[in-house]
This record gives sequence, C-alpha cells and structure tokens, in this order.
Amino acid sequence: MFGTGWCTDCKRAKHFLGEQRVHYGFVDVDADPAGRAMLQQINDRKDIIPTLVFDDGSVLVEPSNAERSAKLGLQQTRPARWRALCWSRSPRGSHARAGHGHRSKAIQ
Repeated sequence: MFGTGWCTDCKRAKHFLGEQRVHYGFVDVDADPAGRAMLQQINDRKDIIPTLVFDDGSVLVEPSNAERSAKLGLQQTRPARWRALCWSRSPRGSHARAGHGHRSKAIQ
C-alpha cells in the first residue's frame, strides 16, 4: 500500500486491513522518494493515495471498504451497532457519547 502518515483515507485503509488480518506492506511516499516514483508510475504521474497493489498486479486507487472487501474475497462487514449510550447534561446542553470506537447518537 502506498500512502502517508497524515492521510485519513490511508489510516482508514490500514485500519481495515489490520482488522481483517490482511498482511500488507506500507510505503510512506513522503519519506521514500523511490516509493513516490513508483506510485507516480502506477497512477500516471499522480500522487493519489491510498493506492493498493496486489500480488496479482491489480491496483485499487482510493478504494472504499466495500471495494477492498470484494477484491480480497471478504464478506462485507455489517454497519456499526449502537452498543452503549452515555447521557450527560451540562450548562452547554445535553450530550450523548459512546466509548472509543463506537458510534453515538443524541436523542432529544
């Protein structure tokens, strides 16, 4: 995978691959000039990240989780479930929050 440390889509791709226990290599194109040159060769001289190159030579550029799942033959994961909701009131109003990694929804 070609990417950078600051790229949000690259972080999402790395998280997805790690979550699915997919072994991959990472080339930080900001730190590796040769890696950037390879990325530009793959993407018609453009720095488009994340770019994933597979063992069969196929390439996915800025893929969604669904596209990554399909390419890897993985079953699409279900959307996030509502697990826990913590409700608090403060002088600034009412707030809902969930623990790390969980979605929250304010209910009025």
